[in-house]
Amino acid sequence: MNRQSIQSRFPPFAGLTFGEMLVVLAVFATLAIMFFLSSNHVMTKTRVARVIHEQKVIRLGLANFQADHLRIPDESSGLVSITGGAYPYLPSIPQDPFCRDGSRISPYEYYTSISENHSALIVSVGPDGDSDIGGFLNNIKLENSSLAGLPIASGSQVFQLSKSRANKLILEHSYDPTNGSASNGDIVTVY
Repeated sequence: MNRQSIQSRFPPFAGLTFGEMLVVLAVFATLAIMFFLSSNHVMTKTRVARVIHEQKVIRLGLANFQADHLRIPDESSGLVSITGGAYPYLPSIPQDPFCRDGSRISPYEYYTSISENHSALIVSVGPDGDSDIGGFLNNIKLENSSLAGLPIASGSQVFQLSKSRANKLILEHSYDPTNGSASNGDIVTVY
């Protein structure tokens, strides 16, 4: 084979230049970031759907408990009441997938006697990981118990909100998926 036939097959400047390599890497990096962001959004939507389903299951367990005992469990005994006994209403209390307390896994928050129209609230902290409604209700408990001179006991209800204030509380602190997948607010089910 002669030298000219080899050079015609392989031109002297075959391959990618440094600039072209940088462009290719930038395109791959952009695609990887877009994939990561979209998968994070999908994972959050999946967790929200899971929370809504689990809260419906807990609400059904509360309804069955109420049918048998003519009351709902109080806040001090919590949701554990519906898992015990010879015929438990739930095999176990589901854990809140949005609770970010490190290694600690927390069940859903449970509040009773909020107002005359709201027997109980089942609350998930939501994608932001902050307990908005729980913090608000605990502040009201502290204010009311110190104003009334009553001892502050965990799980005891010493207050009841008006219907309009309870509805406003739920609307202001509820998660809204139209504000983005990681928007502020709790996922609330009213029983």
